[in-house]
Amino acid sequence: IHLWMADTQSAQSHKDWLATLQRIEQLKPRTVIPGHYLGTPSPQAVAFTADYIKAFDVETAKAKDAAALIAAMKKRYPTLADESSLELSAKVAKGEMKW
Repeated sequence: IHLWMADTQSAQSHKDWLATLQRIEQLKPRTVIPGHYLGTPSPQAVAFTADYIKAFDVETAKAKDAAALIAAMKKRYPTLADESSLELSAKVAKGEMKW
């Protein structure tokens, strides 16, 4: 599913989140069970989350508005569910909605 990005609105919060994910990867877990996920509980969830955060940041910087950000993220991740999380997160990231 699309990550909930609305609660982490600053560049620093994304940097901190990525640092936490890196620490988790360094532990070399055999199983990772992320919150609100669809799939199998595996360590690949950590790398996926980090990649998604980085992609969201890149696309947020390029997008003129939330609609463009949503379209870009759907293009990058066409099979992810829960578009409502993406839609709200994009509006918050582009300053179109307060959270």
